[in-house]
Amino acid sequence: MDNWIKTDDNQAIRKITEKSFEVVEVILIAPPDAKNINRFGISHQVVDLDNYSEEEILRNISAFGYKSVDEIKQEYGNAANQITAECIAENKPEDTGDTFKTEKQALMYIEKNNKRKNFYKFEIGGKSCTL
Repeated sequence: MDNWIKTDDNQAIRKITEKSFEVVEVILIAPPDAKNINRFGISHQVVDLDNYSEEEILRNISAFGYKSVDEIKQEYGNAANQITAECIAENKPEDTGDTFKTEKQALMYIEKNNKRKNFYKFEIGGKSCTL
């Protein structure tokens, strides 16, 4: 599957299998008031839920206020695995080492270098749109 889903202004996720997701996100790597340094980085990872124990999954989702996997399943239905993968990715970002002064520069880098082809293109309500 090659369709990226925009989950936040600075994050997208792509389903690989029912339990495996590729996540790319612009992350803050320095304090917001830092001057003249690169403050943003890129986290890119594949989260395979089969590689996590129930305890590890619960620890990751509880950081976002969820009390159980069943709660996520009830709230998100078929998207429960995606939500779980997002929680894991956000709790443990994997910095690629690329750094930027602004968030916009980081987002543009992702597309320019084709690291995430169509990162800016999403389908919302059946209509194609571009960030």
